[in-house]
Amino acid sequence: MARREPHLSITTTDLPEVTELARERIEAEGLEDRIDAVSSDYNEVPIPDADLVTASLILH
Repeated sequence: MARREPHLSITTTDLPEVTELARERIEAEGLEDRIDAVSSDYNEVPIPDADLVTASLILH
C-alpha cells in the first residue's frame, strides 16, 4: 500500500515481537519516513480512528 499510494502516512500496530519484525522490514524497504510501527494489543486497546484499517493474520 505504501508503494502504491505515496501520499499516505501509515501506522501499523501489532504485538511487540511482531512490531520489531515490521520495523526491520520497513527500514529495509526505506519507508521509515512514512510508516510508523507501534506495539499494541487489539484485545486490550481499541483500534484508533483512521481513514483505513486493515487486518492481517489475526482474524481466524
